[in-house]
Amino acid sequence: MKKLGCWRRHGVGQTDRRRVWPGRLRLAGGPPRARRYPAWVGRLAAAADHHHRHGACDLRRLRRRRAGAQPVRGAPGLPAVARGRPGLAAADHADHLHRRHRHRARGAGIPAVAVPHRRAHGVADGAAPHPARPDGIDRRPGRGPAAAAHPVLAQPPARLRGEEAVSPIERCLLLALLIPGLAAAEDWESQWSNRLTLGAAVRTEARDPGLVGKSNLDPQLCASDDCLSASPNNTAPNERYMAAPGAFNSVYDEGNLNYDRGDLISAPVKWASRYQLRRGDLLMEVGGLAFYDPVNADLRERHPNQIVTPGPQPGQSVRSRRPSETREEIGYGFQLLDTYVQDTFDILGQPVDIGIGRQRIVWGESSFVTQGSLNVINPPDVNNLTRPGQELDEVYRPVGMLLVRGPVNDELSLEGFYQFEWRPAGIPPRGSYFSFFNAGNELTENEGIIAPFGKAPYDPQQIGTPANDVFALVTQTSYTLRRAPNREPDDLGQYGLAVYFHPEWLGGSELGLYFANYHSRIPAASAYAAESSCTRREGNPSGIDAVDLTSFMAACGVPGTHLREAVPLDTARYFLDYPEDIQLFGLSFSSLVGGVAVRGELAYRPNQPVQVDLEDVLFAALQPALPRQDIPLFGTADTLPGLLAAIQDPGNVLNVAAGATGNLPGVISALQGLLTAPNLLGTTVPGSRTAIPDFVTAYRGGTPGEIGAGQYIRGYERLQVMQGSLGLTSIFGNSAFLGTTDALLLAEFTAIGVLDLPSRSKLQFEGPGTDTHAGPGAADTGNALHINPVRNTGGYVDDFSWGYRLGTMLHYSDVGIRGFDVRPFLVFTHDVSGVSPGLGENFLEGRKLAVLDVRLSYGDFDASLAQAFMFGGGKRNTLHDRDFFSASIGMRF
Repeated sequence: MKKLGCWRRHGVGQTDRRRVWPGRLRLAGGPPRARRYPAWVGRLAAAADHHHRHGACDLRRLRRRRAGAQPVRGAPGLPAVARGRPGLAAADHADHLHRRHRHRARGAGIPAVAVPHRRAHGVADGAAPHPARPDGIDRRPGRGPAAAAHPVLAQPPARLRGEEAVSPIERCLLLALLIPGLAAAEDWESQWSNRLTLGAAVRTEARDPGLVGKSNLDPQLCASDDCLSASPNNTAPNERYMAAPGAFNSVYDEGNLNYDRGDLISAPVKWASRYQLRRGDLLMEVGGLAFYDPVNADLRERHPNQIVTPGPQPGQSVRSRRPSETREEIGYGFQLLDTYVQDTFDILGQPVDIGIGRQRIVWGESSFVTQGSLNVINPPDVNNLTRPGQELDEVYRPVGMLLVRGPVNDELSLEGFYQFEWRPAGIPPRGSYFSFFNAGNELTENEGIIAPFGKAPYDPQQIGTPANDVFALVTQTSYTLRRAPNREPDDLGQYGLAVYFHPEWLGGSELGLYFANYHSRIPAASAYAAESSCTRREGNPSGIDAVDLTSFMAACGVPGTHLREAVPLDTARYFLDYPEDIQLFGLSFSSLVGGVAVRGELAYRPNQPVQVDLEDVLFAALQPALPRQDIPLFGTADTLPGLLAAIQDPGNVLNVAAGATGNLPGVISALQGLLTAPNLLGTTVPGSRTAIPDFVTAYRGGTPGEIGAGQYIRGYERLQVMQGSLGLTSIFGNSAFLGTTDALLLAEFTAIGVLDLPSRSKLQFEGPGTDTHAGPGAADTGNALHINPVRNTGGYVDDFSWGYRLGTMLHYSDVGIRGFDVRPFLVFTHDVSGVSPGLGENFLEGRKLAVLDVRLSYGDFDASLAQAFMFGGGKRNTLHDRDFFSASIGMRF
């Protein structure tokens, strides 16, 4: 029985047995096609693991060797460190920060870590050594003055441990179980890697009441009248609402309400697995992730003010089980990750990789700010990112595509893809700790949001009715808008091409050009308009627009009888909208200047969808639900008596109209009841342009107020957006001052420009925390018929925004005992100026984030302790009270 060889995980270039393009380097620990690095990144992975023990063998290669074959100790042509086992933190961090870089190692002082020169060679096919370079520097891997001077690069290959850890019988059983159809094949190889993780996270900051809807803080606040007035001069309800603590909106507070300070916000156990089969250049891979989080699977959500019986507010405090869709996103689930087939072919004398299936591919040079960057092919999954024990390979969702890439010559490489699967970004579901909007990827049963600025209770069944006496006479609407199914794009029609140029005269630098046509991974919030009010000509059989009480009765019936619905607010619906056919043009560069890696990119989108202010979208959707003009119902004291007398007169036209209803006595009785009703004098049903005037209708060339019932209200506009970033990375060796083995410093500056942003007087674009509308409000005009409490004047998208991100990694090796490594990470982000476009925006002026993460590793075991601080940005930073601490332990096998 032959010995089992090993494919070492996380080694530089270790698991890739295919040809390597000129000037390319691949790191293991993920799909080879998504791991291409410059030489300085290889040095980072090496330096970060200086003095690390290289013995643990966790990826068992199950194959039968030909007679006389030598045990594979790592890929030939790689330095010793590449065949070792860099620790989890360094490899993953290097992967995260630099997986996009395709810098070719050229020039003095740049170690040639597994960077072949010119013609690529097979990595495991016994290829001849790389040719000598004209500059006289020996560029064979692990050789030359740069490698010899480096204590890690110069060390001999470490002896692999664990080759005899499995008995011959166990080997046969594993072989039979894993690859029964290939057990007898001489040239098939298999690899199965697993990681089991247990983690927990705790909320460490108290809830800020200013981020919770006012009626959720005090259910009695609007219980008497919904904090609305039917009289233009009665501003008392709005003044009471304005003076109360809390947020003007309740569309983002459920995640805040579900977790108190000191509560567990997550406690997952997770199993990540990847299985590969290889035969020469042919590679087949299947990856998966299974998790169970009892905290989020079993959590009963809190609703402090929910309608549970038909009628007006207040509601009751309710605890309810989470929807199954939410539980499956953050409570338990299985995700199919990289699943593809890939092979290498000779085309016109060049090795070309062709892969098909669910894959990941990284474009561009941005390390921190990925939304809006060139890295658009694979959507991010925020739920995976925020789960304790996460690995960076889990952050981006693989998508089904055909991927073709390879060199044209020594100085030019191409990479093209065609996607046959569309997947959205994984956004935090409604009610989860990191949710920033009360809507997740999946539609849940009876899902909805409260329409009039959080003045009403949560009402998922839409069984609430108005508490305001006057409005209760003309409508039985609830104040909850239901969510409609997502509007998702087609799977096809997504493709792109990247061209990489790395000529000799650039001295090892590389330029990239990019084009892609893709469908949005980040949604916009759009809406379908409400049904038409009976006060509108299209909403009543008489075909008239009501202008006073008499015409109101002709169109809708006597107030209080509810013959027809006068204000059907709750028939409007909102939904997540994913625009199609976004075009991307971009360029990138990477180089090494004075020992500092410099990289940058520029992305231009001529038709980027930008979210219109959510309040304005909803105001437009509600236009049909209100009259075309203000309707004074009871303008004077003699209005009702005169009307009653007319209806009781057999010769009056109103008597005839009332008699046509078949219930003349009921109509007369209803009017007599109104005579004794309080607070009716001077009351008005406000028209749509008074109560909820929108901007988007006029901006798009429509007539204000003339929105058709059920009309699609697009929640975004296509604008020209340009985004650029500049990154700097420096790597340091041993530091007597810090006591580190090595360290990494990284800085990235990003700016975003919206080239054709309209004036705010014409249209506003959504920014976080813009809880009221930009139109007139009751507080600033003194007109209580405005549903808007107060005019919002800031916080919308700016034409220019920018910020920076800083990161550092320190590496302490052999702490206390040999092989025990400690790696502290510190990340600081600062949104310096402006508000950038889109839900989940990159920049909100003044917002900051600091994360301290200490990672420990020993052999096949690792652990992490992290604390996150979210602050700055004022009330518009809706997550500024979500500080948390997380811890995890993991084991690889």
